Amino acid sequence: SRLRLPFPPPYLKPGANFSKGINFASGGSGLLLSTGKEMNIIPLEVQIQQFTNISLKLAEEYGVNAAKSMIGRSLFAVSIGGNDLGLNYLVNATFQNTTSPQALIQMLLGKYTQYLTAMRVDYRVLFSLYRDEARNFLLFDMSPVGCTPNFRLAGLATWNGECVESGNQLAMAYNVGFKQLMMNITTILKEATILTTNTYSLADNITRHGEAYGFSEVRSACCGAGPFNSAVSCGKPIPEDKIGEYTPFLCKHPSKYLFWDGTHPTERFYKLVSHQVWEGTSVFISPFNLKTLIKQLNHKH
Repeated sequence: SRLRLPFPPPYLKPGANFSKGINFASGGSGLLLSTGKEMNIIPLEVQIQQFTNISLKLAEEYGVNAAKSMIGRSLFAVSIGGNDLGLNYLVNATFQNTTSPQALIQMLLGKYTQYLTAMRVDYRVLFSLYRDEARNFLLFDMSPVGCTPNFRLAGLATWNGECVESGNQLAMAYNVGFKQLMMNITTILKEATILTTNTYSLADNITRHGEAYGFSEVRSACCGAGPFNSAVSCGKPIPEDKIGEYTPFLCKHPSKYLFWDGTHPTERFYKLVSHQVWEGTSVFISPFNLKTLIKQLNHKH
């Protein structure tokens, strides 16, 4: 809304107008092909191929030069990686036994490089987005996955309902590598502008000092049932063996809750994030905020 553009339609929407933006996201997807596979998600690798398809269609419709200009002025927002921890590694004992946390992080960062770049080296689709004229990126770091209601529930016996620190430590280690990776990539993609966020710090501060941000509940979900309103997903029926023990819950004021369900934050949290992305300081977004980038793009064109 700050860009005065409509919400971008999904790629698979028939007859959609993609001239003002497009959404390639697939709920549950990750950097790894195994993440969300049982949910029939669209992997990031396929999402990037879909972007290439759109690039070709734009070239056919508007001409190659016009299509390159449109793509070159576009902003590519990428938020991915959390599901690789929360829906894959941290809930898969076999995966944990065969892959160390350090090896996992290197695997994820390697995939990120593979999908974001297109160097003529050992990778399949390195620089693929950049190759198709994409120049402006907004890349999100990983949030404290161990503080979601789902993980508070999963770690109830060990962590007594507090954040699962093993999950958070993985996210922090990933973020350290992520920041370094972005620094390295900017030396290679010299014409690209890459904005990176510090979402972890914001979410962590809200979790610790919710009332200062207007949140009265940062542990339990707004919608669901059972401990942390997370044992039964929002909208799902109570299992027969839990009838009488669990009661379906829907909060009256979602804006007071940090989490909507066991995994996803509420709209209000995302509004706080978008505010920081738009005009925040280097504490949250670097090397500068999105408002500054838009001014630069408007000046160039």
